Amino acid sequence: MKNAPMTLSEEGENTLLRVSLATTFVSELLSGSSYDGNRTISGEGAAALLACLANQMDSVIKQSNRMCEEVHHDKH
Repeated sequence: MKNAPMTLSEEGENTLLRVSLATTFVSELLSGSSYDGNRTISGEGAAALLACLANQMDSVIKQSNRMCEEVHHDKH
């Protein structure tokens, strides 16, 4: 079974790029890049990580609001 080609929207591409930057950032932190005396971190990677987390929080809030609306609608 072959996978069909996938096309991403511009927003999807931006999200994928942020996830990639965030993953690289966390990987560098975990690999102990500070052992070589370099105690700086990537500002771009940190921003990408926070943006990914913010997007996840937004998704949770939106899903929660939808569930509350459904419960409210079902009660009436």
